[in-house]
Amino acid sequence: SRSRSRSRSRSRSRSRSRSRAKTICSNELLLLMALVAVFCLSWVGAICDSTVPSCRGNNTIHSSFAVTFFALYDIYMLVLHCNAPTGRHWFRTLKMVVSIATKARWLPHLLHLDGAMDVSGIDWNFVEAIFEWTNVTVIMLWTGHYVLSHPISATLSWAIVQGPQDELQSAGVLSYMSCRVLTNIVAVLYVGCLVLSYIAGVHQGTLPTDHVPYISDMWVYPPGNWLSRWAVVQGVHAGVWCQTFLFFAQGGSSASMVNKFGWFVSVCALLGLSVVGCVNEDENLTIHSFAAYIYFGELISNTIPPAPSLHHHPQ
Repeated sequence: SRSRSRSRSRSRSRSRSRSRAKTICSNELLLLMALVAVFCLSWVGAICDSTVPSCRGNNTIHSSFAVTFFALYDIYMLVLHCNAPTGRHWFRTLKMVVSIATKARWLPHLLHLDGAMDVSGIDWNFVEAIFEWTNVTVIMLWTGHYVLSHPISATLSWAIVQGPQDELQSAGVLSYMSCRVLTNIVAVLYVGCLVLSYIAGVHQGTLPTDHVPYISDMWVYPPGNWLSRWAVVQGVHAGVWCQTFLFFAQGGSSASMVNKFGWFVSVCALLGLSVVGCVNEDENLTIHSFAAYIYFGELISNTIPPAPSLHHHPQ
């Protein structure tokens, strides 16, 4: 009876530890970790690590976002790797080891050995660049291999569906975002970027005072250029999905050539807007202006054709 009670207590303690592990590494926590990591990565591309006129970034902010991305995504990869339903594949195991090993490039900075690195005669910038490229490469390879080898990847798809929200789950929809919510996101990014850029420009004193500033004038100096590189790109991404929803509301593949051309033109216009947000007028006025002409010109040409078809498709 004592041995049975001991075995029962051991099994209970094991089950409790397993349940605690599941609670600590729940799917919701993993999702949050991945979203925060990717969010930080998006700012890495928006804020560069130099203060030269062609960049006007901030190395401290850039590096903080980069380190947070690599650290969180490595933990995310490690947890998924240990709990993978398809087993711990040797390819992903190798990539995990390499990804963790490349973090050794941070040790000299953490141990305050930058001075010793400068007198060693080794080009440490080159070495750190190789480590960083290797780290990013193995992350992409690991993520792609995990997704493609997962059993659900054969049946999981992106789709545009129509119907009441309470019927979507019964139709096999695991997660969704309505067109109205996506449109609101675009509006918040659009207006928010303009308002915050203007407030920052006024506060920093970087806006022209001899005339009403153009929108492009607000995206030349920090933090306006950081906001434009991030918010405009995110808004364009969401805007492309909104235009795609609108296209399928007009008939999709069975729509007229006018509507298909209108969808193509609208996507090109949004891509032009993304270039406007990424390349400001002080960096390259030719590219900036050309992209602005594409956005405004194609957007104006796309406002009239869809109206008749939408009149016949109220939904």
